[in-house]
Amino acid sequence: MENVKNGFRMAFGVILGLLAWYSLLPTIFLRWKSKYDCSHRGGENGNVLYLTFQDGPDIRYTGQLLELLRKYEIKATFFVIASNAINNPVMIKRMRKEGHSIQLHCLTHRNALFMDPFTTEQHLSEAYIILKKVNSTASMVCPAWGCVNLSMLSFFRKYGMKLVIPNVTVADWRAAATKQSIAEKLLERTRPGDIICLHDGRGRKEAPERMLEALKIVLPVWKNKGYEFKCLKEEKSCRQKSKYEL
Repeated sequence: MENVKNGFRMAFGVILGLLAWYSLLPTIFLRWKSKYDCSHRGGENGNVLYLTFQDGPDIRYTGQLLELLRKYEIKATFFVIASNAINNPVMIKRMRKEGHSIQLHCLTHRNALFMDPFTTEQHLSEAYIILKKVNSTASMVCPAWGCVNLSMLSFFRKYGMKLVIPNVTVADWRAAATKQSIAEKLLERTRPGDIICLHDGRGRKEAPERMLEALKIVLPVWKNKGYEFKCLKEEKSCRQKSKYEL
C-alpha cells in the first residue's frame, strides 16, 4: 500500500513538474518581464498611452466604445476573440476604417495553462486563419488570461508574431467592479508609456458597460493632462527598444 502511495506521489510530482516547465514558468517569467520592462516608463514614448481592449468584438458594447473613442479622437488596439470576429465582420471593418489596430487575443478564450501542444496549435492556427478571412492579419498577440505555454511561443515564432502583456490591469471584468473603482484604478496606476488592458466583451454582470462609463470619467482627465493615444506597433514598448519580441 505504501508503495502505491509513493507511486502516486511520484506521478503527481512529475505532472506538476511538466506543467511548470511547459506553462507556469514561461507565464510567470513573461509577466515579470512585462512589469520590469515598464519600470522605466515614458522614454521615447513621451506622454503616450496605449489603450488595448480584449474579448470583443461584442455587438452590445464595441460599437459604443468606438463612438466614445471617435469622440475623443483616440486610436486603440483591439485584441479580438477570433470566433467573435468572424461573427461580427462589420464591426471589424469599422475598427479598421476608423484607424484602430486589430490583433489576436485567442480563438475561444481558453487558458493556455491547460492546453496540450496539439490543441494549442489547432486553436491558434484556426484563430489566425479566421482573422485573415476578415482581412485582419495579426502581427501581435495578447493571450487569454495572460497565460502562455511553450507550444504557443513556438507558434508565435513560426508566424513572426509579437507577444504583448499589458502592464496596467484594473480587473474591469469582475462583477464587483464599479465605474468609479475602475476609473480610480486607471487614474492611479497609469503613467506615460503604459499599455492598458480593458475589456469590451465578456465579463460578469454586464462588466463592459461599467468599463465604458469609467472611460467617460477618465478620458477627459487624461486628455487634459496632455496624453496622446496611439495604437501599439511592433517596435513600441515601455523602454527604448522592443521588449515584446520573442
